[in-house]
Amino acid sequence: MPAVVKGGAWNIRTSANTAADLEVLKHHVNADYMIPIALDASSVAPDTDGVRRLKAGTLLTKNAAGQYMRYQGAGSGSAANEVQTVTVNGAPTGGTFTLGINGVNTDPIAYNASAADVEAALVATGQVRDADVTVGKASNVYTITFSGELAGQNVPTLTQTSALTGGTTPSVAVGTTTQGTEGAQTILGVLATTHEFPDNLTHADAQSQMWNHGQVFRADRIVDWATYGSAARTALPTCRFD
Repeated sequence: MPAVVKGGAWNIRTSANTAADLEVLKHHVNADYMIPIALDASSVAPDTDGVRRLKAGTLLTKNAAGQYMRYQGAGSGSAANEVQTVTVNGAPTGGTFTLGINGVNTDPIAYNASAADVEAALVATGQVRDADVTVGKASNVYTITFSGELAGQNVPTLTQTSALTGGTTPSVAVGTTTQGTEGAQTILGVLATTHEFPDNLTHADAQSQMWNHGQVFRADRIVDWATYGSAARTALPTCRFD
């Protein structure tokens, strides 16, 4: 589902939000010099009025999948993909189990399912794409790695239900061995247009634009300026913030 962009595709002459968006600029110079970008809507929290939005003037960085998102600090270290394990304990001889992601459960999975079976079950929930998840198996442990559009993201721990039989008190345990992290971030530009997202939009490549060169900004219109203003001046040396 695409994001809702006020005024449609941003255009200095036709945008319904032109006045508010251009207030970010101190001088309306080089206003057409913008870079097209894809925004990641998955991390946008509701604003004070309950609407999930990114405002013009938001400082931007990239996530591990190469999409732009709100800058929230430099961070540290290297990006890492989330890795979770599913362990089938008690040597069952029959029955099934399910895994849940984002509140959606898989169809029943056989006690001795292959790695490919578990991967297919997760993809069939519609919550992940085949390109976003890889499952391996060693003995009674399934190792699930999230990548693709979920690269570097902290994926909620899978839930499970068990209807296993035989063996010795069979059960299923889920754990996280590597938490997904974005790694070090830097400010790459300033969002040029305001976006609003439906509450149920969990992920999207919303098309937008950003400024990152030769602009003169009103510092009081930059989101989180009090916290990240110094970093913005350093990261965008050809821009000026007054």
